[in-house]
Amino acid sequence: MNAEIVRILEREFPEPLPISERLAALFEVLDVLKSGATDGNIDQLVTGVEETVEDLLQGRISGIDPAAKKQLQTKWQEYLAEQAKEAASSMNLDIEEEHAFNASGTTGKYVETHDLDDDEDPRK
Repeated sequence: MNAEIVRILEREFPEPLPISERLAALFEVLDVLKSGATDGNIDQLVTGVEETVEDLLQGRISGIDPAAKKQLQTKWQEYLAEQAKEAASSMNLDIEEEHAFNASGTTGKYVETHDLDDDEDPRK
């Protein structure tokens, strides 16, 4: 009988989830959806969620608790970092491109000019 009471209480009064856990789960779902986004509707859903999160963080959508907004910001940055990491790994970057991508978000390589002595100049 006690087990039945506990079961009903757990069903009617579920344990609240901390927002950080819920956001982490939501972003995991976005990762899964994004990785298999061959359907335009899925891509549209992912884009809509990402735009909503951006709007919440920028203040375009109001009514979010400041503490929740801070947690959302943290989880969003983790999500974006993971997306960048996955994008970099799928691009088959060499070590220089990887460093450039991590630093600037692009794979551009720039030549550093050094003052060479005349005997070191490769053009001669």
